[in-house]
Amino acid sequence: WFAGVKTFDRSKEWTPEEKLKLVSLVLAGKSISIVAVSAGISNGLLCQWVQKYKTMGYNGLVNKKRGGSPVENVL
Repeated sequence: WFAGVKTFDRSKEWTPEEKLKLVSLVLAGKSISIVAVSAGISNGLLCQWVQKYKTMGYNGLVNKKRGGSPVENVL
């Protein structure tokens, strides 16, 4: 790899505040590619965050719990 280029860390949990900082850079005119590479994430992921922020605001950046709710036995 090139010096200074981060690899993608898919296991990192990004806080809404961290996401907002990156989204704000893009909305201020920075290139998605540059911001994504500097953060070590994919362009696609950053694009998703930008779109969610544009449509839902800050709440669009809040992490959702994965998986469905447990099914209760109703007998």
